[in-house]
Amino acid sequence: VKRIAVFLSTIVFASLPVVAGAQTVSDVVVELDDGVYVADGLSTSENDLLDGVNRARNAGFGLYVVLLDGNPAGGATAFADSVLNQLGTGTVLVLSASGEGMSSSEIDQQAIETALDRGFNAGGGDVGYVNGVVESFIGAGSSSGSGGGSGLIVLLVVVGGLVLLVWWVSAKSKK
Repeated sequence: VKRIAVFLSTIVFASLPVVAGAQTVSDVVVELDDGVYVADGLSTSENDLLDGVNRARNAGFGLYVVLLDGNPAGGATAFADSVLNQLGTGTVLVLSASGEGMSSSEIDQQAIETALDRGFNAGGGDVGYVNGVVESFIGAGSSSGSGGGSGLIVLLVVVGGLVLLVWWVSAKSKK
């Protein structure tokens, strides 16, 4: 059911223009070759956002950032869903005139909400928002590998157990 809803929303929202700027999902996707789309007339440039996008990509996240000068029909999250459906994979962040939305094939809903909160609280306009989202990703990505310490403990216990077993067997065989 969810896939059908996403598919239908893709078809509907891909053909709807953004209210103020008349950008369609297809128009935006064509321009996302470097990972950033900034609507004409906005003060933020693509170059301002590329550092954050590249940091996310270097950390293993396929981040795409879309800045719209208006509010997309259906909202920023629906627009992000539609962009992601056309891209196929990655994480799409949409900042519109009065909202933000994100859709991802890489992270779960909780990580999306955490990233959006971090971006919102970052300050610094659109660039600060993107950098806050990226910092959330980098933190989420690095924390997933933190289980290595417990693996080392398990390995030491197993090796220690084997050493004790060999010692016990050799001591018993000497009697």
